[in-house]
Amino acid sequence: MLETLNRSLLGLVVAPTDLSVGAFLFAFALAKWAIFVIPATLTLLWIFGDTQDRRAAFGAGLAACIALAFAGAISSFYFHPLPFMDGVARNYLHHAVDSSFPSDHATVLFSIAWFLLFDPRRRTKRIGGALFMLSCAVGWP
Repeated sequence: MLETLNRSLLGLVVAPTDLSVGAFLFAFALAKWAIFVIPATLTLLWIFGDTQDRRAAFGAGLAACIALAFAGAISSFYFHPLPFMDGVARNYLHHAVDSSFPSDHATVLFSIAWFLLFDPRRRTKRIGGALFMLSCAVGWP
């Protein structure tokens, strides 16, 4: 039942064969480069921020490490093939043949975004909100 729902939802978000060049380049850039926003954001918080910003950057990085450890454990116990492995979708990018659940990129982005969203300071919340929107874009397909 859940696999049927998963495939139905995948059908809504999978790239069509007649995808425009602009949409393809946007999706390609998002898939390849969005993850690099994280170290850049945390580094900028560390360099240009105060002590609280540094604590937030360190905490967000630690949250991502913990989340990745849990994601690795989950994917080692539960293997779910990537859509291109089953022939459900075309593969436009080189990708390791590993479990699709949970997504490493989405795990890192969401964990850092959530950590910063729950920081009490307004500026850090805004950064977390922007990263959350990026996380949704990366985790959606």
